[in-house]
Amino acid sequence: MNKSLFLLLFRRITQSFWFIPAGLFLSAICIAFLLTGTDHLLGLHQRLQNFEWLVASSPDGARAVLSTIAGSMITVAGVLISTTIVVLTLASQQYGPRLVKNFIEDRPSQIVIGSFAACFIYSILIMRNIHSGEVEFVPHLSILVAVVAAVVCIGMMIYFIHHISVTIQVQSILERVHEDLSGLVHDIFPENLSKPLDTPAVVLEQEAVAASLQAKIASPITTPKPGYLQAVRSDRLLELAQTHALIVKLHVQPGTFLLQNEHVCQAFADEALCEDTAETLLSCFVFGRFPTSEQDLTFPIKQLEEMAIRALSPGINDPHTAIECIDYLATSLRAIAQRPFPSNYRADAEGALRLITPKHDFEKILRTAFQQIHHYGREDVNVVSRIFMALQKIGDDPALDGARRDSLTKFAKELLDKSEACASCEGDKQQIREAYQAAVKTHLTEIPV
Repeated sequence: MNKSLFLLLFRRITQSFWFIPAGLFLSAICIAFLLTGTDHLLGLHQRLQNFEWLVASSPDGARAVLSTIAGSMITVAGVLISTTIVVLTLASQQYGPRLVKNFIEDRPSQIVIGSFAACFIYSILIMRNIHSGEVEFVPHLSILVAVVAAVVCIGMMIYFIHHISVTIQVQSILERVHEDLSGLVHDIFPENLSKPLDTPAVVLEQEAVAASLQAKIASPITTPKPGYLQAVRSDRLLELAQTHALIVKLHVQPGTFLLQNEHVCQAFADEALCEDTAETLLSCFVFGRFPTSEQDLTFPIKQLEEMAIRALSPGINDPHTAIECIDYLATSLRAIAQRPFPSNYRADAEGALRLITPKHDFEKILRTAFQQIHHYGREDVNVVSRIFMALQKIGDDPALDGARRDSLTKFAKELLDKSEACASCEGDKQQIREAYQAAVKTHLTEIPV
């Protein structure tokens, strides 16, 4: 199996809600057989009979203990699952359905629920090994472990209540989404596909590309069914392009919704591609029913944006949450603005052009982050002022690229015009102008109001 595909599948499996509970469940089964075998091998059911305060003294007593533990564990597990469902429902309604994934991937919740399920199955398996009659057998060590596990689970239940109460707070949600966004910024913008084409200037790159593609035959690769492009197995795509002497030009980035038979990429070669090669290239693209944050930079940005928009809705009316979302977006956009974007031309080890990827557009990312928030909060002078403050912090770097500085200035002027048109009084207009002037005076190119 290709390494990139293996890592992709491994990540999706480990991030699923059932992975940790299933692992604990299977571990409990193995431990149950191991400990009962140890009881049989060492004869602990006879050696520990004198320690009645530590172990069950009779088969009936042992069954009663394990039955109580098993019944209580499965009951509490049901309550915890119900609590989790309630939290998911509240999060979906208040913060947006895109944030449900963050709660599903919450590791502490998975560990607690999995521990209760593991304790239940462990108690059931130990109970079936208890024998009474002429030949009695009570697995004292196994029962002792079950009692200790039940005590630990009670402590974990208390921790679960505390953890859920903290996790549902908006600050915790914002911090988690921001961590996802920061990880994507580190992963996407470094040159991690392959080394860029070794050319001194963009003009030369464009001329080299035009010359390379002019004499080749273009074979389009289309989607078999509609869906979102979730990930691109870039290392495998580069390997195939080198093997078949292709130049592959990607038309879309992860996070894009594609219709059936829409072009994903084009493969340029000396002759038309055969069907098998086209299918192999198509297997490098992972499609799904919904977008994910695996390679889509805009997904966590839209999560923060959606939280801010819902907070500004008349039903919730929580502008402070919207302002906190703007602050976190400013932090990530500042990091993006300071990073050099990788070249969209990729070469193999010999320096031959193999991949042409879509360019990341800083202005498009900027508008994705703040445009809709401003649209729904343009009548709130504090929200508008905070957006201008965010633009000021994003451009607060003397070494910022000139094109990105121009994008910030242009966007700030657009927001100023829209905000002044919606301001209800002259005092609000004056506060908006002052926030705008603070944004453009410090490091952006000043535009007269």
